[in-house]
Amino acid sequence: MDTTSGNELTPQAAAQLYTEGKTVYEVAVMNGITYSKARKLIVASGTPIRNASDRLKGRTRKKNA
Repeated sequence: MDTTSGNELTPQAAAQLYTEGKTVYEVAVMNGITYSKARKLIVASGTPIRNASDRLKGRTRKKNA
């Protein structure tokens, strides 16, 4: 998958990887950039950042009935 425009990752490409299920960290490592830069690109695309604790709630907390 070509995620870059030239040598630079575009906000849209970063967001696509992120919405496909990659973490911000994975997007950064895959593209040789810092976590901060990857996060800024994703946010710049208008994509909301997932709440990391939401991922754990279903596994570690009982659901309220």
